[in-house]
Amino acid sequence: MKTYTKEQIEKAMKKAGYVADSVFKHLELSIIQRVQSFEEACDELGKSYDLPFDPDTKDLNERSTNGHYKLCVIAQALNEEWAIDLNNKKQEVWYNWVDLRGVLSGADAINGAFAGLGGSNAYNAPSLADTRLGSRLCVRSKPIAEHLRLGFIPIWCEYKIPEFEM
Repeated sequence: MKTYTKEQIEKAMKKAGYVADSVFKHLELSIIQRVQSFEEACDELGKSYDLPFDPDTKDLNERSTNGHYKLCVIAQALNEEWAIDLNNKKQEVWYNWVDLRGVLSGADAINGAFAGLGGSNAYNAPSLADTRLGSRLCVRSKPIAEHLRLGFIPIWCEYKIPEFEM
């Protein structure tokens, strides 16, 4: 694969009518700055914005599935090329969750300690609630985990409590 210098790229972009400065500014942004929405995650991965189900569905299972799909796409984009290795107990893995009772919480799994199997439980309450996360929502660093947790609360609500409208 041939590589090009920044100057060669700028010259080619200028000829093609692109503003090189804005493109290079975008490339210099961190993945957290580039992915602030589901649509930006799709753009980062070259995926369409299509969801498994109609975005206006009233079916709670379909809404939850759409929310989970969005979170998986966002996590994949935020991880860039990184992928969890479930056989590597020394790999640092971060997962998080949103405790939708109003408390934001998160955790990390270092040295393979239950990587990707985090959750939050509520027992002896008016209702029994149990949440689990799979490895598709694991990310490679604490800052990315915090962004996934805090930056996408409406999508977490869509996934975990689809009857809740934000």
